Amino acid sequence: MKSKTINILSIFVLFLSCGVLYYLIPKVVIFWENKDVIVRGMVSEQPGSSFVSEAKELYPAKTNSHLTEQDLSIITSPFLVFNPDAPIRKEGYGQTYSRSAAGVAIDAKTGTILYEQSATERMPIASLTKVMTAIIVLERISDLDNTIITIDREATLAEPSKIGCATSVNCDSNLLQVGEKISARNLFDAMLIGSTNDAAIALGKHVAGSQGEFARLMNQKAQELGLKNTKFCNPSGLDPDDLSEQCYSTAYDFARISAYSLKYKEIWRAFRMSEKDFYSVDGKISHNVKNTNKLLEEMPNCDGAKTGFTFEAGRTLMMTAHHPNNKNIKVVAVILNNNYRWDDISEIFRWCFEAYQWPNNS
Repeated sequence: MKSKTINILSIFVLFLSCGVLYYLIPKVVIFWENKDVIVRGMVSEQPGSSFVSEAKELYPAKTNSHLTEQDLSIITSPFLVFNPDAPIRKEGYGQTYSRSAAGVAIDAKTGTILYEQSATERMPIASLTKVMTAIIVLERISDLDNTIITIDREATLAEPSKIGCATSVNCDSNLLQVGEKISARNLFDAMLIGSTNDAAIALGKHVAGSQGEFARLMNQKAQELGLKNTKFCNPSGLDPDDLSEQCYSTAYDFARISAYSLKYKEIWRAFRMSEKDFYSVDGKISHNVKNTNKLLEEMPNCDGAKTGFTFEAGRTLMMTAHHPNNKNIKVVAVILNNNYRWDDISEIFRWCFEAYQWPNNS
């Protein structure tokens, strides 16, 4: 009798195990296919937030269309969170919104997605491109201070922003001159501080011989980083006349690029400079560039930002900020095609640091 009972229990456990596996395996497959765009928790508006109400009505957040609420509840369960350093959403906090065509915020250390909105949609990113340009330059030029670059005509013909002209009608400093010699350091800083296209072109051509060959190096790096939805066409991010649809990234891919760039201190040193005065090697021509980051002085925990604008991309923005109580906790946010980028990215950071709890940060 006892043996018969044990056999019945064994059969019951076997059937139960099969049922659990039958239910979980499809969910695990969904998790794996969408591991890069998981949204933690379901959307619920926070009471009293007019910002959330307005943005929710005009720009509803999107997730992959084939993910159901049940799928999300499974793939975001505690049993599938493997990284002990990953931030955890506090109870009572829903999603936030922005007036962007696409956007994302990730924890820089773990890559955990904190906020997303069409984060995997391919879009032009304009001058955000220059972050990848800076990465390639640092990997290819070992001594920025003692590397001298001669400016050619192609660089001087770049559209603004350029050294001396923030826009086509706002020129307040000397332009680069054909034949002028400038250190790679000054061009590098000018590219990141003032988002200058001429500096990006000059650096790219010095490294690779042509803008196209430099773009090949950028795309090679993107592949090394495992980015499948990013393709660069030039070092500046300007829209090529005949290739604009072939130049793209996603908010999520670019957030990963930006998080990767944190290992390069020279990039973020430049991002923190409010402006820079510099000279040609012979000291005869002076130049000035000003930072395009409007929150540099207003947001104490801002670690740096890269702006972008073209007619194809609209207004884009990448920013990194640290937790108000812990400089070691950093969040990278990217928003694409957003005319309210400064207000919205400030709200995203505020929400992230309020809605999430990081381990060992009480």
